[in-house]
Amino acid sequence: MDTNLLIEWMTHRGGGRWDSFKTGVEIVYNDADAPPSPFRIVDDLTTLGVAEFFIRGTARWRVFTPLLAGLVESSQAIMAGGRTAPLMSALADACVTEEVELAEVVTKRGHRQYRLSAPGIECLARVADRVDLPFVPGASERLCQQVQTMGAQLNGGQPVDAPHNWKVESFDLSTLSWVVGDLGATAKKFTPTRGVPRYMVTRQDGAHIEMERRAAVYAAAYGRSISLMDYDSASSTLSVPNSAQLPGDLARAAALCNGALPLHRGGRALFEGVPWSVASMLLALTGQPLPITPAEPTGARP
Repeated sequence: MDTNLLIEWMTHRGGGRWDSFKTGVEIVYNDADAPPSPFRIVDDLTTLGVAEFFIRGTARWRVFTPLLAGLVESSQAIMAGGRTAPLMSALADACVTEEVELAEVVTKRGHRQYRLSAPGIECLARVADRVDLPFVPGASERLCQQVQTMGAQLNGGQPVDAPHNWKVESFDLSTLSWVVGDLGATAKKFTPTRGVPRYMVTRQDGAHIEMERRAAVYAAAYGRSISLMDYDSASSTLSVPNSAQLPGDLARAAALCNGALPLHRGGRALFEGVPWSVASMLLALTGQPLPITPAEPTGARP
C-alpha cells in the first residue's frame, strides 16, 4: 500500500467529508488486487500527523499544513502534514545542499514516511527555510501543550440529544470492547440505517457529549477513574490496549517522539522512545495516574 498518491490527492483537496475520502481511496487503489480499508489508512495518517479525521465528532477530514516535526532526538525530524511531488523534490534538493540525510521509511502497511537526520538542529532549520516550511523542534511536547485535558473536554462539552431509532453500542470498560446496547455512563456509538455513525460519551449526570470515537472512550474512562495507559520508564515505552487506541492528537504526540508507528504486541499498542517529559503530560491530559518518577541514572548523586 503506497499512500503517496493518496496524500497528494488529499493535499490538493485540503479536506472534505468522509464520503469524499472513501471515494479518493477507491480512485487511487482502483487497480489494486486488494484495496486497503479506508479505516486502516486513517489510523496511519492520523498517528503520523498527515491528517485528522472525524473532526470534533463530525464526518469531516482535513490535511495538516506541511511542516518538519522535530523528534526527541533533536537532530532528527520527519515530514508531517500534506505533501506533493514538487515539494518533496525541493526538500530533497535542500537536504543535499545542507548535507542532511533524507531517508524514505516504509511502514509495515506500506505508508511512506520521510525522515531527516542532520549534524545539528540548525541544519534542520535551514532545510525548512529553503523550502519555506515551518520547523517545530520538540513537536511532541508542543503538541501536548495545545491539547485540552480530558476533564475539560468532558465537563466543558456542549450536551447534545442522542439520536432516536439508531442502533446503539456501548464501550464496556470492564472488557474494553464494544457491545450492543446501552450501558449507561460510557462511550456510545449510534449507527443510522444509512450514513456515518456518531460517537458520544454519556456523563454521570446523563448528558451526552459528542466526541471523536477514541476520545469518547478515554473520556468515559476518565469519568469512571479507569486507567487505560501504562508507562514503563525503564524502556521509555507507553502502551495502551489495542481496543482503546489513543485519541488522534495524543497518538500523534506519542508517535512524534521517535517518528514511528506503534508496535502491536500482547493485545497492546506500544509507543517506543517516549521520554518521561512527554509520557507524564499524556498521562495527565487523560487523567491517568502518574507512576513514580523514574529513578535517577546510575551514579547520580542526591
